[in-house]
Amino acid sequence: MAASNLAGSSVYSPTDPSQLFAGEAPIVTGRAPALATITKYTLCALTTTGVTPYVVATHTSAQMVLAAEDTASGKACPYFQKGYFNPALITWPASLNTLALQKAALMGSELMIERLLPV
Repeated sequence: MAASNLAGSSVYSPTDPSQLFAGEAPIVTGRAPALATITKYTLCALTTTGVTPYVVATHTSAQMVLAAEDTASGKACPYFQKGYFNPALITWPASLNTLALQKAALMGSELMIERLLPV
């Protein structure tokens, strides 16, 4: 059965659904223009002009959002601004390659992550 993509406008019907949420927390979403082509679940920065992929040492943790779906440059990009997420699904900048570095980078943002335990 197809389901609406949270914070987005697309409909999907995955054969192997993945678990995006990793804990209980309020989910806050929004939309802003994409300043580049953005891939679903990419760590991004919300700037005064729109959403762009997050760059370490250029953007601050307070600007961090998580892209909710694939978006072409210039289109409205839905994003998660607050929530508790599975870090395995997030596309991180190359320098944030461990869970400890990822958690440290998120300090000051409203995004939280936690690895899911194996079933």
